[in-house]
Amino acid sequence: MKKNYLIIALAALVVCACSKSNSSQTPAKKETNEAKAEANAKASAKVLKIACVQLDSLQEHYTLYKNLKDELEKKEKSAAATIDSKGRKFAEKYQSLQQRAQAGQLTQEQYEKEVAALQKEQNDLETLQTRLTTQLQNESAEKIQALMNDMRAKIREYAEAKGYDYILAQNSDVSNVLYAADAYDITNELIVVLNADSEQK
Repeated sequence: MKKNYLIIALAALVVCACSKSNSSQTPAKKETNEAKAEANAKASAKVLKIACVQLDSLQEHYTLYKNLKDELEKKEKSAAATIDSKGRKFAEKYQSLQQRAQAGQLTQEQYEKEVAALQKEQNDLETLQTRLTTQLQNESAEKIQALMNDMRAKIREYAEAKGYDYILAQNSDVSNVLYAADAYDITNELIVVLNADSEQK
């Protein structure tokens, strides 16, 4: 009971202090505070319009995203094929060198000269592999970022047109949304909007 009395007393003390503070304000300041309070009350009373999007499904069915993914995969395979082809040729040259050296077909000077040439070829191959990998990574990052920026802009336009306050994203791997009712899922609707826009390009 003593705790209840203490809580009531503290609450009364706060109310009195607030009332005293308000009564001591100038009329102009009091009106400003009342206007702010009214604005805050209206904002609090507003019902937020929220929707949710499944990113996995969006990426799977968004035409521009799929096209970009296919394009980057083809370039990755092409780069890998180039390195693999040059690597096989290098291996064949090295094997041939060893066979000729073992058969006594080369002088020591010829052997050392060809070994030096193969070492340079190996270094060039490693440099090419690093360059192609870095180039592909940079291109991928740049194009994916551009696509994401474009997608965010379209989603923002869509949200403003539909009056959404928030559009949350869910992902099968990592998601800050632990649960969203199906009624709030606008993934399919958004896919239609994004694909319709991509067809015009």
